[in-house]
Amino acid sequence: MDEPQSPRQEEDAATFEVDRRFHDIKLLLTKLSALPGGLPYDLQTIRTAIGSKLVYSTKLGTARLDERVQLLNATLQVVCSSWTLWNHPMVLQFLSLQDVSMMSKQ
Repeated sequence: MDEPQSPRQEEDAATFEVDRRFHDIKLLLTKLSALPGGLPYDLQTIRTAIGSKLVYSTKLGTARLDERVQLLNATLQVVCSSWTLWNHPMVLQFLSLQDVSMMSKQ
């Protein structure tokens, strides 16, 4: 039987998941930028912000987590609004990996 997690363990798990997705989305944007035509301007801006936040973030704890969640959400909003990006095999693979990781928690 699984033991209940403490609030600190749950927070650490959530932080790990966001950090992992943050690195994943940075990698996805790097791969998409190599496509003919490159990234749309909105995604170029987000990619630059993600790169700088990975290296230079001065925020800690919940503020850092919130900042990263906002950048992830902004990325997904732009990707979802572009039929070409939304249906690109790399994006579909990224989303299916996310589904697998979510299913493994259940």
